[in-house]
Amino acid sequence: MPRPCKRRRVCGRPVCARFGPRGQERRPEEPFVSMTLDEYECIRLMDLEGLTQEQCAAQMEVARTTVQAVYQSARKKLALCLAKGLELQIGGGNYVFCRERERCCRRHCQGMSENYAGKGEEKMKIGVTYENGEIFQHFGHTEQFKIYEVVDGKVVSSEVVDTNGSGHGALAGFLQGRRVDALICGGIGGGAQNALAAAGIRLYAGCSGSADAAVEALLKNELEYHEDATCDHHGEHHHEGGWDTAAGIIKEMNVERTMKKTVICFGDSNTFGYIPDGSGRFSSQERWPGRLQELLGDEYLVAEEGVCGRTIIFREKGNPGICGLDCVEDALNRNQPADMLIVMLGTNDCKTEYHASVSQIARGAERIVERAKACAAAPARERGDLCMEM
Repeated sequence: MPRPCKRRRVCGRPVCARFGPRGQERRPEEPFVSMTLDEYECIRLMDLEGLTQEQCAAQMEVARTTVQAVYQSARKKLALCLAKGLELQIGGGNYVFCRERERCCRRHCQGMSENYAGKGEEKMKIGVTYENGEIFQHFGHTEQFKIYEVVDGKVVSSEVVDTNGSGHGALAGFLQGRRVDALICGGIGGGAQNALAAAGIRLYAGCSGSADAAVEALLKNELEYHEDATCDHHGEHHHEGGWDTAAGIIKEMNVERTMKKTVICFGDSNTFGYIPDGSGRFSSQERWPGRLQELLGDEYLVAEEGVCGRTIIFREKGNPGICGLDCVEDALNRNQPADMLIVMLGTNDCKTEYHASVSQIARGAERIVERAKACAAAPARERGDLCMEM
């Protein structure tokens, strides 16, 4: 069921909202990490002020489980900046500034900058997937966003901007580049949700109707939304959990973009792109590895290693490429150096003719992972006979 959003209470902005390697100016094309104000507040209250999770939850007026999730996200972002030498920018998020200075802020915020006290001007940007005045219902296919600039809880300006054909994987960066703090949309895939979270953009999904009315409702803390509003494309088949989710995960893992990364898609007829009526093969733009390549962009090289009928553990006479365990090393060696291997197998192992149990198939999948890791560690290592005969 939809429910009103609950904004987290924060006591003020940080004295400095941007941190990075000393003496280095970030180039526009370089990645950075966005931390929301509510994430910053959680770190400040627990790590600086020494509050417990329960005390922090009461201070921010949220549940303790929410504090746990926010704190974990914030700590991960700090670790990422320290380990990778990335710039940290603090701003945006799902928050409301505390107005009770004497009863609240004076108690916990004595170290906060007084420059922010009494100014009364709080700014944010809200983006909405947009079409003819309405909230467009599929985030990844939206051709326009309407971006609202808000000051002190009131819309002072708005503009409609074209996405210029940007797909699922690029739209989060598109919004981040325009300093959008929150997004209102209809359906949205898991990978896009991950990308928005990594960009520090608060998501309000599952909304419909007038874009202007939705923004007004959000500012009044009355907007209703669904946390699990995934894309159904209104009946169109969507590879949820496939190329969309994979793109989000890979983008998050490979934050450093200094060289091209190689991703190997190792699978069966679904990866090959076999057309069920036997008329041939789907085009590279339609196959899921091709879609993944489109989402990841030129910084990545997606290698297709799909064979029709391929299994995890079973061989067939006269068809030496059918067993995945037999040929995963060859696929890795053909595409060295490889950064990631995506295995999409198991469907064919379920055929009745193989009489395979679930545990046999699962163990076979583990063996493929083990063999791939061994190949990465020692490419010349001799293969053992681990496959099951028919």
